[in-house]
Amino acid sequence: MNFRSLFVSIFFLAISFIQVQAQSVEELRNELAAAPDDFKKVKMYLDAARKVSSKDPDAALEFAQGALDLSQKRRSKDGVVQAHSYLGLLHINKKDCVKALDNLNKAVSFKKQLIPKKASYKSSIAKDYRLIGHCEEQNGKDQDALKSYQTGVRYSIESKNRHEYAWGMFQVGQLQNKMGDHATAVGALDKSIEQANKLGMRTLSRNADRIKNASMAVLETRLEKEEAENEVKAAQQEIENAQQKIEEQEEFAEALVTEKELAEMERDAKIAEIELKAQELDKLELKNAMIEAEKNKIEAEQEAQLERQKREEERYQLLGIGGGLVFLLTVLFMFGRIRSRRKHAKAIEKEKLKSERLLYDVLPETIAKEIMVNGKAKPQKYKEVSILFTDFKGFTKIAASLSPDKLVADLDYAFETFDQITQKYGLEKIKTIGDAYMAAAGIPKPSKDHALDAVGVALEMQAFMNKWRAEKLRKGETPWELRIGINSGPVVAGVIGQHKFAYDIWGDAVNMASRMESSGEPGKINISARTKQLIEKVASTTPRGKIEVKNAGAVDMYFVNDLFVKKNFQATTPKPQKKPWWRK
Repeated sequence: MNFRSLFVSIFFLAISFIQVQAQSVEELRNELAAAPDDFKKVKMYLDAARKVSSKDPDAALEFAQGALDLSQKRRSKDGVVQAHSYLGLLHINKKDCVKALDNLNKAVSFKKQLIPKKASYKSSIAKDYRLIGHCEEQNGKDQDALKSYQTGVRYSIESKNRHEYAWGMFQVGQLQNKMGDHATAVGALDKSIEQANKLGMRTLSRNADRIKNASMAVLETRLEKEEAENEVKAAQQEIENAQQKIEEQEEFAEALVTEKELAEMERDAKIAEIELKAQELDKLELKNAMIEAEKNKIEAEQEAQLERQKREEERYQLLGIGGGLVFLLTVLFMFGRIRSRRKHAKAIEKEKLKSERLLYDVLPETIAKEIMVNGKAKPQKYKEVSILFTDFKGFTKIAASLSPDKLVADLDYAFETFDQITQKYGLEKIKTIGDAYMAAAGIPKPSKDHALDAVGVALEMQAFMNKWRAEKLRKGETPWELRIGINSGPVVAGVIGQHKFAYDIWGDAVNMASRMESSGEPGKINISARTKQLIEKVASTTPRGKIEVKNAGAVDMYFVNDLFVKKNFQATTPKPQKKPWWRK
């Protein structure tokens, strides 16, 4: 076959293909025209729109609009909301955000009215809000888009749609990163990555991880810039202080010269004063004789005056008794007012201490003080800390076998004990997620022994679990088993939220610590190579070799057996903790 004949064949095949496609759309029109006007026809319209959406967008819009018109005619609310939702998606594909927003907002409004009867609409509302946010973002309305994305996430949580939740948190994180709110963006993207990995959404996970790494880089650059600016300001302050000292020394020298001149003038004035006093002394001797005579006269008059005063005092004593009663009543009245004001001031102070106590219970002390002074807390970068994760084996089965009261009581008992152990070693509790417990050593106050402290906490936790296991077996109850994972590395820490504060940490080191826990075994402490390197001189460990970790490849892991060196308070009864000033 020559080139010309090949070209002719391809040309006719293309013409045939186009005709087949045209016939396919035409056949769908004929099929719809022949069908009766009922709800099944609405579904046929929507199915036809989906079939041709990628090949003939205009025909898809025609079919979707037919579904809407018929649904309105038949007064089918379900058909109306489905048609509006699909029309919104088709208009987005054609980059017509005005019509897309009109249809999507109508779909959301109708679905909210139907939720009391059909709770399943919450899941589709989550998707509609995500599409609304996309259109608003395309129109440059980033704040409106962020609110729409966040509303979609809320509906995905209520409907337990993990797929929409992963997409929603990704949209929130990428927009916050675009708007410059990198710290918050990292938290949202972490949640998107975690859910995407669980659902096998690898493309979404990679995209979210890429944007998260970019946000982390911006945060690190910003922190380094702030540190450099602070160093420059400190240097400038030192220069200003030096200049001020020089000026003070010059002023002191000038003051010495002036003081010397004043001393000489004062000396001349005193000499003149002495001469003047010598002249006045002669005059005083003459006056003394006259004064003596006058003195005798005055003494006589004074005796007479004293006699008169004695009689007056007796009269005023009677008046003083009545005045004293008035004064006493006045004092009692003033004392009552002062006591009332003090009582009111104590009540105000008590309410203030309650508010501060809540803040200190939720956040680390240094972070809480910073928020009370400045209204917010700056994110901090830590070169190296140790992160500890715990998780109970088979918690879902345990939860199914216990009553809600018993389950919560047991979980509260375990976490309260964990809180006491972490407080004893100076670890900061970050949060609990279901049956998982997270804490970190070396924050917010850096510590060179952070790895040793984290491993010490883990050993005490496992000792507590062994004792609790024995108690449950004696009672014939199902024992609980604990996995613990520890990793060490750099993190960024900060406060999320403005009304409900949450202190959290982010970074690859946090993700790796979570992998240490999930890759561990019940009753054992699984640590990374970095943590092992920090404690290898004081700890006994068992190497596990390289183990595959999701998104990280093969990683060296170790089981901790025991510590050779332990802190003093670990072998003795811990001293009572000094109460903060607001608890006194």
